[in-house]
Amino acid sequence: MLHAAMTNKKVLDLACGEGWFARWCIRNGAFAIDACDISANMLRTAENRTSPPKLSADTENPPALRGLISYSRIDLKRVKLQPATYDLVFSGLALHYVKDIQNVITQVHESLVPGGLFVFSIQHPCVTALKDPGFMLSWNSKARVNQWTVDSYYNESERITEVDEDYVDGGAPAWMVAGEKRQHRTLST
Repeated sequence: MLHAAMTNKKVLDLACGEGWFARWCIRNGAFAIDACDISANMLRTAENRTSPPKLSADTENPPALRGLISYSRIDLKRVKLQPATYDLVFSGLALHYVKDIQNVITQVHESLVPGGLFVFSIQHPCVTALKDPGFMLSWNSKARVNQWTVDSYYNESERITEVDEDYVDGGAPAWMVAGEKRQHRTLST
């Protein structure tokens, strides 16, 4: 769906991480991308992985930079967006970190042009439900099995990420931060 809809669009990538979605949009014809993240490390990585924009002489518009990705450091908790600016706002796996999600949704809604889209993903509530997330080793009638026990599902509240150094060889993934606060919400919320 998004592939055909990218041509000449102005896009906002909220919590862009390493910038993969912003680069994908440019490859698929988007005019310009504003990409933001709270992590200076992620923004450095995104900038390093992004090729410089190319100058284009568009016959309908004056010569302009096409394929421009502008990276900036923004905290979603305090985000303020310009009204009627974006054709598409995308946020991948970030909104569950924001306590006042209503402010973000309001800002995004106001920043969209008429007919604009807000596309987002969040961690599934079964992942964020646990106070101490992880697999639990147990026995069934035939063998030992790993299971993900869901407790505290209906207790919508803040969860704190604990980084297990054994999670990945050589330490935790770059995007995990010890003590990071996530907001657990049920699917109905």
